[in-house]
Amino acid sequence: MYDDFSYLGTWWLPSNKQDKWSGVVSYRPGIGVELELVAKREDIWFEPSLNNVASVEIMQGEVGQYPHRITLLNVSVLFKKFSPSRTSRMFYVPLGAEFLLLGNHYEKKEEITFKSVEVIYSSLGSWMASVINRIRRPWKVSVTFKKTKAEIVLFNAPQSYPAPQESYIEIVPDADQGLDWYCEVIDSLRNLLALLVGSPIASKKMSTPTDLGQVWESQFVSISHCIQPIEDTHEHDMVFPLARLNRQVSDVFPTWFEWSEDELVPYSLCLDVINDDCAYSTFEFLALVQALESYHRLYYEEPGVSEGKYKKENGEVNKDGPTLMDRLKELNENFPASLSESIDLTTEFLTRVKDSRNYYSHYNSDGKDKAMIDTELDDAISRLIPFIAYFLYRRLNISKDVIIQAFEQANFSGLWQRPWPEKRETVAPEQTATT
Repeated sequence: MYDDFSYLGTWWLPSNKQDKWSGVVSYRPGIGVELELVAKREDIWFEPSLNNVASVEIMQGEVGQYPHRITLLNVSVLFKKFSPSRTSRMFYVPLGAEFLLLGNHYEKKEEITFKSVEVIYSSLGSWMASVINRIRRPWKVSVTFKKTKAEIVLFNAPQSYPAPQESYIEIVPDADQGLDWYCEVIDSLRNLLALLVGSPIASKKMSTPTDLGQVWESQFVSISHCIQPIEDTHEHDMVFPLARLNRQVSDVFPTWFEWSEDELVPYSLCLDVINDDCAYSTFEFLALVQALESYHRLYYEEPGVSEGKYKKENGEVNKDGPTLMDRLKELNENFPASLSESIDLTTEFLTRVKDSRNYYSHYNSDGKDKAMIDTELDDAISRLIPFIAYFLYRRLNISKDVIIQAFEQANFSGLWQRPWPEKRETVAPEQTATT
């Protein structure tokens, strides 16, 4: 679904259909939509040398290949590719567009509304693979996003051999919605799937059925935009494939769409770790600790302060609220004991986390000796991932038993594509050097 394409065609602005230009539109997933026009100097709709550069919401085109009609959205000049060299009458105009809609013409952005949109995500087929035989009919989940009710429908559409099985999600609101609304839902679903899969996810292809009464050339409008091509993740490397969630998915999806921006903060921080291509250890470590702080602030701080739970060393109530160490200890108290033992969440380790956070946040030389570095930091990341992940998955209404089972499986494949922490081996007293 990451196929490049290019079309030669004729292009114009909806407000002036008499003036048309020849040009080639191209799409490459990691780059996006580009259009190179060949235009006369006197009738071009912008002139960089005169500082009269325009951007337009909509540009239309006709190309030779089926389905012929193209609409480009949010079109502007690509200055990096613009060249002042020109002939006496014609010159090349490099343009970029945010979206390419193949299959229909739209006159105004306000008119671009759809009854539903189908989207294919990377790894979606693997995520659904183990329950494909049980999905005889579309699997529907009801959600509410920005006060609009919608159905998220999981489909498996087997194609003829030897074509692969194609899985997709259809988004069906209770009233027609604009492209911006659909893009927000699609991005939100992508983030949820990334958390459930434990690796980066991309929306590979979007399309929407057309009104056959108005557009007879094409049954679907295909929507292309810039994405980052991502390799699919195998089912056995996922944290929560659909089979493991089973019918709990009917609780997970609505819960995800209910949350405010504040409630999504710890998830966004952890998504930065999941999507981090550079695997920059310091960044990942700080993001995970900040996610733990944010989670504690949302769900533990207020009742703890009202109870006078957070104390200073002299025993007085800390009016400033909990320290980082208070937060880490309280979260650990609410963490399953079996998991805490498995990943070795000792007071000594949490203290090192606190000291390392303080150093890498401020780089105060006085705290350098207490900070973890290199392999210690990588080991800490492996321990912090299940620490914060447990709380995030519980907030998604995934049961404790299912989470623990998933974490046990992570012994073989890692969690969020990170090695599972090695359990510390205790040495019997008679085997120690001092004995």
